[in-house]
Amino acid sequence: MSTSRKGRDLTSVEVSTALRPFYFRVHPDKFHQYPNERMVNENSLKLLNEYLSNLINKTQKYGLMTLTFYIQENTTVDQSSNVSLPAKLKKVDISLSPKEDVQTAVIRILDKVQVSTDHLKQIKQNTTDDTQSSKNDSSPSEEVFGEMKWRYEFGFEAAQEKIRSKPIETLGKWLPSNIEHSREKQSASEPILEEILKLKIGMIEDLQVKSVVLLSDWSVSHLKGSLTSLKTLLAQYPKEAALLKNKVVVLGKMTGVGLNGEVLLNVEDVRQNWLNFIRSMHKYDEMLMLLPLLEKELSETLNGIKLVHRKFGPSILIQNYIQHLRKFIGILKDYKIRNEFPREMPNDLKNLRLVLEGDAGPLMLSPTGLFIAPSSCPAKVFIEFLVNHINEAQKLVDNYEAIKSYEVAITDEAMHLLELQSIQKDDNVTPNLMIECCRNLIKHREYLKKYFSGSHLRISHYYSVLHDGTICIPWNWKL
Repeated sequence: MSTSRKGRDLTSVEVSTALRPFYFRVHPDKFHQYPNERMVNENSLKLLNEYLSNLINKTQKYGLMTLTFYIQENTTVDQSSNVSLPAKLKKVDISLSPKEDVQTAVIRILDKVQVSTDHLKQIKQNTTDDTQSSKNDSSPSEEVFGEMKWRYEFGFEAAQEKIRSKPIETLGKWLPSNIEHSREKQSASEPILEEILKLKIGMIEDLQVKSVVLLSDWSVSHLKGSLTSLKTLLAQYPKEAALLKNKVVVLGKMTGVGLNGEVLLNVEDVRQNWLNFIRSMHKYDEMLMLLPLLEKELSETLNGIKLVHRKFGPSILIQNYIQHLRKFIGILKDYKIRNEFPREMPNDLKNLRLVLEGDAGPLMLSPTGLFIAPSSCPAKVFIEFLVNHINEAQKLVDNYEAIKSYEVAITDEAMHLLELQSIQKDDNVTPNLMIECCRNLIKHREYLKKYFSGSHLRISHYYSVLHDGTICIPWNWKL
């Protein structure tokens, strides 16, 4: 399907608006019962947001890319029993190119999931008359337009995660029916995990890499194959292997250099692509030196606020993050030239923390007190949001600092009392929720130990058994 383009391209807000039907179909929260597919969609969405951000800013930081999403086909009803049958999952691969324009990319994304693109014309029509061409992203007309769109379409309440999802059944009913399935998968995966550990240790000892991290939703067999391929490749090319000395090597969903200098290798890439990248890593040295200077500049612009990165977030390519920093610094400095910060804004914000993300993310305050802002957020909207939530953020930070050590202690206690091999949690399970869950586990330890002993447990928002046998349960489970 082709759509004529007149004048300017789609803005970041228009892209987000146009893709709302797509986001609804692939949103990870719709896949609680399908943890592997949920993780695929989550990772692909993060990469898609970075890709669209680059297209909007006309920076070609990605090459050709194919992203995988899962969508749920419409549920059907069994006529004999009048019961809804489970939805079928459909895999959708979307190929993207840095050479295309934003609107072409949006149209193809929507076409792939069979969503009409007619609303694109209305989006363009609604904004064309109100938007004037400008030399930069911080022109007054663009700032007013951006402020209006952010305020009404990406408000604070809309951005917050719905973390208190209800479990579909009781743990007492689900666990006895699934524990054997978990043990079978765990038994099958343990030898492979032992081989993976040996491969990691071998790379650390032989190549003197700092550590090897696996961040992917692929099966343990596939990850073992990727790790074996990398070890073989580096054995064949000792000169390139030497470049990884004292580096953290991450096998995941992208290839590049991370914010702390870690070497990111996409498990879906061919070995030659890995080799070519390793040979070119020196090009990123200047960026690694520039990064702390830009973060310091942004911090000083915002009265000393501390720049941090998500602890459990996805890997971020350093060139993309530097681009976000430069853009947001420019937006704020342009604002300060024409305006003063509100009198209510404290002169010292060193106790507060800010996470800067790509253009398509939300403006929000996390449950642990982190301000999270997209680099495209208009300065006035961000400053008002910051000022209005300073007290709340400080309370959340104080609460997090007070309970994080207790969270670790009670997690260890639950693991010991239930004789678990490990306990992990999803990123969006806050310390308060984790503590509540562990208290409940300890309370019912006599009943649960016979099932959980020797298992790996993950606290999440759903019940499931992962490919390696890990048992997922919702934090608010009931016996």
